[in-house]
Amino acid sequence: MLVVEPSVRDAMLEADLAMLPEAVRGWRPMDEVRAARAKWIDEQLAWCEDRMVAGNRAASMMVGAPRDFLNVVLDVADSKTLCGIRHYGGDGNRPFVDLVATTDAAAWSGDRLAEIARAAMAAYPAFAPPMVRIPVAGSDAPPLPSGWRAAVDQALVGATLGEMVERPPEVELPAVSLRAATVDDALLFEADCYDAFQDRDAALQRDVRPSGRDEIEDCAKDGRVLFWSLEDEPEKPAGLLCVQRLDFQAMDGWLVVEECVAGWASGRRSAAAAQRELARTLVAGDAANAALPMFGTILGGNAPSLATARRAGRQVIGAVWFVTRLT
Repeated sequence: MLVVEPSVRDAMLEADLAMLPEAVRGWRPMDEVRAARAKWIDEQLAWCEDRMVAGNRAASMMVGAPRDFLNVVLDVADSKTLCGIRHYGGDGNRPFVDLVATTDAAAWSGDRLAEIARAAMAAYPAFAPPMVRIPVAGSDAPPLPSGWRAAVDQALVGATLGEMVERPPEVELPAVSLRAATVDDALLFEADCYDAFQDRDAALQRDVRPSGRDEIEDCAKDGRVLFWSLEDEPEKPAGLLCVQRLDFQAMDGWLVVEECVAGWASGRRSAAAAQRELARTLVAGDAANAALPMFGTILGGNAPSLATARRAGRQVIGAVWFVTRLT
């Protein structure tokens, strides 16, 4: 059951579609995009009243009461905004408010966005969230008035496999070979990679977590779990690449679930080569894959992974930003 008038829900859907990155709208027929985004908005609207979901979230977070986790629809800044409390990385001490949908795409900008952000944070007094999060197409931050700032959380990167195959690399990449890995071997290798990553960048490692067994198993079932090797070390895995064939919030393609590099192979640009080789292999195996994207999110502060995606032929097409009041 909708918790708003159908006209409000429909306005939210139209604004949502208008704010999607252009690439997402072009990766599949628009009627499929519309259906996927409508399903997402309807689910989030249902969370305004779904006490079972709210109770489960309260139990898992071990903070707040179930009613504190319900999504809300705010009537502010001449628009209606659907928003919900979230906790970064599942940490009860790191609350923020997601701005999920709006009836007016122009409202999420400038003074109106600041007004909405204030109202959204005030809607969840049990958590006193210090910021909101907002999705934006492209790579530019949302415009804000003086006294507010935006910091990128995650970038959405993607390109069709055909584009990755055809787009020449910006720098020379090493030759790599791919081979299937078992879930157990992948998890052991991943643990070693993240230990090495911790030694290289302890600050970033706080928010970059290894994929769990369930996620790797999903890739083994519906995608690929692969080691890659370099020509000068053909028997020794240089990295792990796990992708899942997935239809997720209007993006139907190959989701990059995990990519990690052995400490000894760091800095050799082999991860970008592995992504390109996988794209080439998938297209060679089924020409229909050329039209499907390889997509995923990367922390905005993870410069090495963003550079890897770019060298592989994937571009930043959107991002989610944290908006915070400074004064």
